[in-house]
Amino acid sequence: MRRRSKIIIAILGLLGFITLTVLLAYCKVVSWNQAMSWLIGGLVIGVILFFLDRLLFGGQSAREKHKLEQKAAQRRKLEGYLNAHYENDLLPVIKAWLQPLVPPIDDSRQEYSLLSASAYYHPHGKSVISELSEPNHHRENIVKEVIEHLRTGYPEVWGKWISLKEAVNDHLGSVVQKWEKIEEDVKVIAEEQGLAGWDGKGTKPTTDYCSINHLVEATWNDPEYYRTQKRHSWDEYEIHPAGEGFQFGGTWAYSLRREVLEELKKRLTNESNKITEEKKNLEEERSNLESEGEVIKNSLKNIEEDYIRRHIEIRSSCPTCKKWLNELTELDA
Repeated sequence: MRRRSKIIIAILGLLGFITLTVLLAYCKVVSWNQAMSWLIGGLVIGVILFFLDRLLFGGQSAREKHKLEQKAAQRRKLEGYLNAHYENDLLPVIKAWLQPLVPPIDDSRQEYSLLSASAYYHPHGKSVISELSEPNHHRENIVKEVIEHLRTGYPEVWGKWISLKEAVNDHLGSVVQKWEKIEEDVKVIAEEQGLAGWDGKGTKPTTDYCSINHLVEATWNDPEYYRTQKRHSWDEYEIHPAGEGFQFGGTWAYSLRREVLEELKKRLTNESNKITEEKKNLEEERSNLESEGEVIKNSLKNIEEDYIRRHIEIRSSCPTCKKWLNELTELDA
């Protein structure tokens, strides 16, 4: 580019010299013979200067061109490193954020899911919470690098994520506490009715018993069931003779006396009524948290779309890509 500019300037200078010489001769300031001498002399000097420039500065132009080619090659290499880092490391983790949870192998009957987190009911205070958290990756440092990009490059998204994670995990904790309270109340009801607790494992009692697990699950789900069916879930099962006594709901409860099971149904109905408003509040909170999760998911999707379709680099840097970005900055200096 610099050499082209020098050639253009030389041509313009030569044209100006010729024009001025002809104009002086035409105006009879100088003779035509003198003007021709000037022109020939000017051409000779121009040729000499041209060859001197080639001799003295031609090598420098070649070196500059080579240097530019090296810079371009280095830029392509660094950009290739960055693109590979974005596509193979960062984007797969971003895509996995807030994806539906793959449930773990769990023998619980009661599951409560929220976004990519869940709680699983187990009796005797052994319920399990699979908390909302950042995606897993076989290379742990990759997740840390994605976090660094989000934290420094997209602070609004990261702030919303931190708040959502805390709120979701607190919500699941409240659900487990409610399960434990229902279980505690059901055990009291069973004890007051003279029903031994049985969880379906081991030898079934031969006298009055009830399945605490089934009754806790039925009580927890009953407010929704009653709202749609206009009757309680245990009303689906008639108390009927079984052996020397009576039972309902398969293995839900068994007693030698019908009135014990009738009273159990009434007590379960009272328990369901007690938690109806709390369940309503939990469902409203759950819906709001799911909506907040969708906002974050869309923001993460936009980051992916910006890179893939609009060729906008992922903002900020992490320990892996920082050195490449610094080198690119130095190349542009």
